Amino acid sequence: MQRRDPTMSIRSAEATNGRGNVSDVLDRSLATHIPPAPSLAPSSAGSHIRRALPVYLLLGALLLGAAAVHLAIAPSNFRESTLLGAAALGSAGLQIGLAGAVVVFPTRWVLRATALTSLALIVVWAVSRTAGHAEAVRFADGVTVALEAVAAMLAAVLVARWSNQVTARAPAVIAAFGALAVATAAIVSPAVHDQTGVSHAVKTQDLATASQFDQPLDPGTHASLEQQLIDARAFALRYPTASDATANGYQLGGGFAPRKGATYISPSGASGGFDPGRPEALIYDGTAATSQVIGLVYFAVSEQLPQGFAGSNDHWQRHSNVCVKFGPGGVQPLFPADADVTAAQCASVQGNFLGTVGWTVHAWVVPSWENPQGVFSPDNPHVRCADGTDHADRAGYCQGN
Repeated sequence: MQRRDPTMSIRSAEATNGRGNVSDVLDRSLATHIPPAPSLAPSSAGSHIRRALPVYLLLGALLLGAAAVHLAIAPSNFRESTLLGAAALGSAGLQIGLAGAVVVFPTRWVLRATALTSLALIVVWAVSRTAGHAEAVRFADGVTVALEAVAAMLAAVLVARWSNQVTARAPAVIAAFGALAVATAAIVSPAVHDQTGVSHAVKTQDLATASQFDQPLDPGTHASLEQQLIDARAFALRYPTASDATANGYQLGGGFAPRKGATYISPSGASGGFDPGRPEALIYDGTAATSQVIGLVYFAVSEQLPQGFAGSNDHWQRHSNVCVKFGPGGVQPLFPADADVTAAQCASVQGNFLGTVGWTVHAWVVPSWENPQGVFSPDNPHVRCADGTDHADRAGYCQGN
């Protein structure tokens, strides 16, 4: 058997290619077997995420802005109901989490979740404002919904253009600062501060006092307070229905307010001193003639905090920015007390503007209407509108009570 010369293939290749360089042939042979070196260029996914980072920052700013407003209004929502307060905090927490995710880990799943969550929050807000009867849209509400709507649209665009991400850097950064500025304006606006009840120095001071926990009483003070509450209850039960109050000269002050009830004011007005057996107003569970008495209100006109019930747990408060109209039928408030209303706005509806009125304290002493927040708390969560909600009109009163 004839052995094949191993150099034959090389000589043959030289003859075929007309080249005498053996290394060229070997190089070409090896090149067909050596895999290409890995590319050092960044992956397409990481590259377009980095290019679009300013846009993701904008999306995160929109979510953080909406979350900040939700946190600002949470205290007032808790005063209306625990569910609304928890919803505000939950919405804020969800938006803060999504804001971090879209900046640190902006996957398609995160962007879809952002779009759907934002739309869901808008729908829930719209339903809450139209259920029962329509409510006015506050500035803070409008800002929050606008931020959520833009966030939903931007997230949807980023998902749709995933392979060709938007890379407008300077406009995106500017818009992010703009979104945070608008959210800040909503948080510090008078509407939000009035909604949370701390827009005015007077209310801030009074609410700080009212939010303090009840202090323990010594036996003597406790006995005095107990007798005062017995006297107050006896007075309330002398006027069991609203018709009993009106028959004795009491006049309705406005209408039925959620958590407040319907206040019927004594014809003698504020007395010269505090007497637990002579309150200045009666509270009823409605405005009909058969409405039942549920509590009492005491008024005091003085510069200093009144000396009221025994002990220090009767937290008196004042109201500010009060706009009312006086007439033969009584006092008609045109806006809720402590609302974001100016003297000019009050005058435009022929009202009388009162910067700050006297002191008031409630006493929920009627059986079956005890207040879980305290006998002297200004708000009683058991007192609700006829439809079972706290929905009120512009003046702060329920419809249909």
